[in-house]
Amino acid sequence: MSVAVRIALAGLAVVVAFVMGLAMFLPSWVEGAGFRGEFERFAQENLGRTIDYGAVEVRFLPPRLEVANLEIGGSDATLPPAIAARSVAFELSWLALLRGRAVVDELVIDAATLRMVRTERGIDLLAAALPASPAAASARDSAVPVSLDRVSVRDATVVFDDRVAVPPVVWELSETDIVAAASPSGGAIDFDLAGVLEGSSSVNVTGSASLEGPIAAEVSIQALDAELLRSYAGAESAISGKLDMGAKLVRASAEAPLEVDFSVSSAQIEAVVEELSVSGPLGLAATLELEGETWSGPVRLDLNEAALDYAAGTLLKPAGIPGMLTGKLVHRAGSGTQGEYQLTLRNAVASGAIEAEPRLRVEVDVPPFELTGWGEMIPALAEMDPTGTLGFEGMVFHGDPSDLAGSLALADVLIQPEGVPALLVKGYLDALGNKLVPRDLSATAGTAKFVVEGEISDLFDEGAGRSLALHLVTPDPVESNDVFSLLEPMRDAVHGALVLDADILLPLGVHWNERPASERLVGDVHFQIGGDEAGGRVRGVSLLQKAFDRFGVLGHAALLALPARRGKSMDEYYSEDFHVAHATFRIENGAARTQDFEVVHEKYTTRLRGGLRLSDLALDMRGEVVIGEELDAVLAGTDSGRERIIPLARVGGTALDPTVSLRSEDIAAFTSRYALGSNSKLGKKIDKALGAGASELLRSVLDAAGGKR
Repeated sequence: MSVAVRIALAGLAVVVAFVMGLAMFLPSWVEGAGFRGEFERFAQENLGRTIDYGAVEVRFLPPRLEVANLEIGGSDATLPPAIAARSVAFELSWLALLRGRAVVDELVIDAATLRMVRTERGIDLLAAALPASPAAASARDSAVPVSLDRVSVRDATVVFDDRVAVPPVVWELSETDIVAAASPSGGAIDFDLAGVLEGSSSVNVTGSASLEGPIAAEVSIQALDAELLRSYAGAESAISGKLDMGAKLVRASAEAPLEVDFSVSSAQIEAVVEELSVSGPLGLAATLELEGETWSGPVRLDLNEAALDYAAGTLLKPAGIPGMLTGKLVHRAGSGTQGEYQLTLRNAVASGAIEAEPRLRVEVDVPPFELTGWGEMIPALAEMDPTGTLGFEGMVFHGDPSDLAGSLALADVLIQPEGVPALLVKGYLDALGNKLVPRDLSATAGTAKFVVEGEISDLFDEGAGRSLALHLVTPDPVESNDVFSLLEPMRDAVHGALVLDADILLPLGVHWNERPASERLVGDVHFQIGGDEAGGRVRGVSLLQKAFDRFGVLGHAALLALPARRGKSMDEYYSEDFHVAHATFRIENGAARTQDFEVVHEKYTTRLRGGLRLSDLALDMRGEVVIGEELDAVLAGTDSGRERIIPLARVGGTALDPTVSLRSEDIAAFTSRYALGSNSKLGKKIDKALGAGASELLRSVLDAAGGKR
């Protein structure tokens, strides 16, 4: 027998003997207390959890243990198992086995469910022992009973059970394959993960990491169903669409910060969060560093092509209008979030700082920007078509409780509603805690300039307390038409020099907003029109004519006789012109009421008391027309007269089309005075027909019936 054959047979005998010895050793070791005890102790000491498994089978080529129904418990008895696998295969090291140790070259987990649970105490995450490099594994063979060089997870399901979210949500990553292996270069773990999130979104994670050294990893999530994020946006939120998400994680060394480049994009998102709705494309990007317990870095939110709707149409941003938020974020564990920001919206650029803890604080500065076109974004401004500039100076908002400081600067802000004169506003609105107060604020309509004082109170009161208080005063007389034409029904109706002094309160709270503004106004208004050489005029209104039209046939007979006596027409006295008009109105419950409305004409004076309904200018008044001495003489056909009163039982209709009601006894008194006077043409005809004194007798009868006037 040759030497080679002898050597081969000897080698074969050694191999056979080794395999036979292994066949005799492994079953007894596996079934004995050694194997089970080692793994139970490993699980308890390294994971802090219970471990259980079913049947164990031994394979020899290569040496391998296959464990059925492995289960690693949660961190406490109230939580479900962290891992439940149909089978787990431990591919063992030959040399370690000969030394009575278990060094796992590769751990293969098949058809497992890996579960993480988030509760108020945090996330119950299995802190499994990480694979070591082959060199490190060899170095600790004599000291570590179990070590891993490679972990493979096949066809697994990873479940994240978030019980803190509202409502609670369960994320499921299925069809998942995971490979984690000790890097050949040593000290790090190379890993790769691929799976399907919630049945439709692909997830890929790849890279290498070390707890004490560099990290380089990439995460990609494609076509994520955005509705899965609803629980993190608030219970009343709604969100739909698909999101693409990506992240790169880099740490150069154990001492260096962790750098994270994060991005989210969507071609079409539909989201409603509290009072804000977003529709269309969006992009979010952030480059953050984690150093110690502090996250910091720039962020960028691109909403240029998205449409925004805030507070049910209060603010609208159409798609294509600039909308961009950039800034730097700093988040420190235990001390909250703060940062700097710049927000571009249309042509306005706001910048400042924000601090979330311990009390929300937001700084806002906006250089003056042109208001042209902002009616497209703020529907309340659409009909006003504003121009001019608006700026925010040193605005600071605090929350809980809310207060505001700083100023709004209005420069030549022109408001021009269709059909009424334009209104030019200049000055400042100062924020003082819970109110806005005008400073050097004026409003000009045509030639009419007002000084505006007052305040908007209870800015942050969501109840009934919020209100607008205004004090309007004309420093110099202004043209009435420029003011009254701001109300469409009064356009070009009133003329003359106006002096105005008004204190107005308009409740703005939620309860009050259920009623029209005209019904909410409260205040006092004093005005005077005319009083100078030019006087004033109300288009088409003469209460003297309205009163005389109620006198009937006898009254008209007296009036028709006038031209024959002095060559004058009553049209001269029915003029719309007046010398001066003045009144003080108390406004409340949708009406303006007065006790001293007086219009002084050349030959007579009208005095009224009662109310004017604000919504339609309807009148509900009473008063009198006071006939002057000259007009009394003309009407009576005498050389002299005296002041006489025609009571107005009711003045109705509207301010520009009033109606007059007279009592029958007052009509009789008028007739007795003017139509039946002995010098009147009608009186002379009665005396001629019935005899001298007949007109006086009839007059005395009417006087007795109506009272002498």
